[in-house]
Amino acid sequence: MEIDISQIRALRKRLDITQKELSKAAGVSQSLIAKIESGKIDPAFTKVKKITEALLAMQEKSSPKAADIMSRRIIALSPEESIKSAVRKMSAYGISQLPVLSRKSCIGLVTEAGLLSSKKKLKRVRDAMQECPPIVPPNTPISKLTELIEYYPLILVSEKGEPKGVITKTDIIRGLYSGQRKL
Repeated sequence: MEIDISQIRALRKRLDITQKELSKAAGVSQSLIAKIESGKIDPAFTKVKKITEALLAMQEKSSPKAADIMSRRIIALSPEESIKSAVRKMSAYGISQLPVLSRKSCIGLVTEAGLLSSKKKLKRVRDAMQECPPIVPPNTPISKLTELIEYYPLILVSEKGEPKGVITKTDIIRGLYSGQRKL
């Protein structure tokens, strides 16, 4: 992501950092930051790049991570469960997708959409499984999660091969707009 130099002041303010802190992080002088923000100077590309990289790094550092927004309660299916059981779980918990776990490893995903689109009557979860959802570590930034959730209905959070939580679109929206995030 690139930042227009006219946005530097607003972004710095949203991150709640001073010109001095930004100048130190970017390796440029505080007076350069002040001149850029006041529009008194048209800085060299390399200076703008340093400032932009520093701002983006600070933004990434302050944004929520997967562990901050995930639902720690993992409601899952086993491959041998009946479709009837899967539908009951989805209904009981108000969930439209469930990971399929075997020995604590994700082996697939069952979704309402997948069940609806099936041309045949399914009996077991293993017959209805789609590919496994993305699996990310707990420190994955929300910006990466937002990219993934565009293509998958669910993201699994795992640490040392063991599932720790799940993330849905609702979790990401809550993380973006709950006040945990400054940007």
